[in-house]
This record gives sequence, C-alpha cells and structure tokens, in this order.
Amino acid sequence: MEVEVNRFMQGVLFALAGASLWGFSGGTAQFLFSNYETSSLFLTAVRMPCAALLLFLLVQWKRPGVIRKMLADRQTLRALFVFGMAGFFLSQATYLFTVDYTNAGTATILQQSSCVLIMLYSCVRSRRGPRPFELAALACAMIATFLIATGGDPSQLNLPLAGLLWGLANAITVAFYIIQPVDMMRTYGSMPVICCGMATGSMLAIPVFVLANLIGPMLGINPGWYSMPSLDGEGWLMLALFVLVGTFAAYALYMHGVSVVGSVVGSLLGCAEPVSASLFSVLWLGSAYTWADWTGLVLMLATVVFVTLPSKNPADNSR
Repeated sequence: MEVEVNRFMQGVLFALAGASLWGFSGGTAQFLFSNYETSSLFLTAVRMPCAALLLFLLVQWKRPGVIRKMLADRQTLRALFVFGMAGFFLSQATYLFTVDYTNAGTATILQQSSCVLIMLYSCVRSRRGPRPFELAALACAMIATFLIATGGDPSQLNLPLAGLLWGLANAITVAFYIIQPVDMMRTYGSMPVICCGMATGSMLAIPVFVLANLIGPMLGINPGWYSMPSLDGEGWLMLALFVLVGTFAAYALYMHGVSVVGSVVGSLLGCAEPVSASLFSVLWLGSAYTWADWTGLVLMLATVVFVTLPSKNPADNSR
C-alpha cells in the first residue's frame, strides 16, 4: 500500500512538473512572438520533430529495441498513428484556430474544459458518478484558469460561434491525447509512446508548414501564421529552450505522470499550465501579478490537495 501511495505522489509531481514547463513554453513562445515575429506554425513544425528526435535518442539509450517492437505490432502502430495525428497535431492546430477567432485567454479556458470531458468519460466507462474530491478539484481548476486567463474580468471573454466550435474541438482533441495513449504507456512506457506520437504528428506538421509557405502568399493568408523568422543568437537560444524544456521535457514529464495517476487526475493537474505561465510572465517578462493571479495560484494549490486525497487509498484512484 505504501509503495502504491508513493508511486501515486511521484506521478502527481511528474504531471505538475510537466504542466509547469508548458507554462515555460508559453513564456518562450511569447518572447519569440514579440521580438522575432515568429509564427505559430513554424514553432509547431520545429518543436515536434526535434522533440521526437531527442526522445528517440533517449529511448534508444535506455530501452533499445522497444520502439521496433511497438512498430512491429499492427494494432499498436495504428493506435500510434491516430495518437500522433488526432492527438498531438490536431490539439495544437485547433488551439491556434481558437486563439485566432477569440483570444489567448478564452482559448485557454475552452482548452481546460477537456477536464470535464475526461471526467465524464471516466465516469461513464466506470459506471459511477463523480467523486466529491474530483468535483472539488475540477471547480478549483476551472475557476483558477478563468481568473488567470481573464484577470477576473468576464468582459475579456470573446466567444463568437466559430471560436466556440474550434475551442470545443480543441478540448476534445486534448482529452483524446490524454486518454487514448494511457494503455499503450502502461505496456511500453510513456517515453516510447510520446516519441512515436510526436514523430507521427510531425508527418503532418512539417508538410503543412511547407505548403503554407508555398501557397500562403498566393491566397493572401496572414504571414504571421506561417512565416519563418529571422533569428539572432538570443532568438536561437530561446528556440532551443522552447524545444528542450518547453516541449521535450514538458511532454515527457507530464505524460509519464498521467500514465501513473490516470487521465482524470492528470487532466486536473494540467491546469497548472496557466498558473506557471503567469508566474514565468512575472518573473521573466516583468508582467504585473494581479489579485486574480494570486487567487488562481491558491486555487491551483487547492486542486493539488484535492487530487492527492485519494492517494491514501490507491485502490480508489480513478484511472
């Protein structure tokens, strides 16, 4: 029992660390957007194949042969293909479309509604109702996300129909990439699965980026979506940190945590991302920390407390 409790708490820490590094990813991306006119599509096309390569090298060093074994199994190969395309690539693409039709704060709130979808899925699959600690954690996480994303001002929300639909699509794809690979991760380990998922997603991200640069000018598409930036030494350093810390380390830590604590708890802990992004923005970019940020931070800490309550009885933990 004690071993299971310790493993659960380790999973919580891994998921929190990964989500926090996503916040760092947001800070580096904001720096690149502001100072180098970097496009979102460029960052997506760079981060996924580079992180996949780093994960591949790490997996080959730690567990040689496991990726070959995965790719040799047709059922696993199909699942990896779906995970990479529908999970990794579409979750990022739909988020960008949501931002375009709304704003970053609104898109973040809609994305975090994936917690609700994951909890509903878990309850239906387990044929049970939500547990009190899950509802309390969900409420804290959603309120924290709202406060940090809007500064506590509802007027900052922007919800045209197209933005709402893209936001819901984003929430569905985020829920999918948290739920779908859990069984594969328990069989093969989290890092090999993430590596193959990112590599598969890159098969879409890179051609889409190249195609956008070829036909974007002819169609009059805003170059801010697809252009390649001109980077100096500092720009390349930020891009390297974005890939190494904000993508490679963030996904590896977070998805490993999810494989341990389960999709419901993992999705709730993922709400640490906006808190982390806000902190990085204050410490690094000099933004002001408001009452809404502080309240969101306290609520996120409450979320962590609520999701760790079932660790006293691991048999009750939702997977």
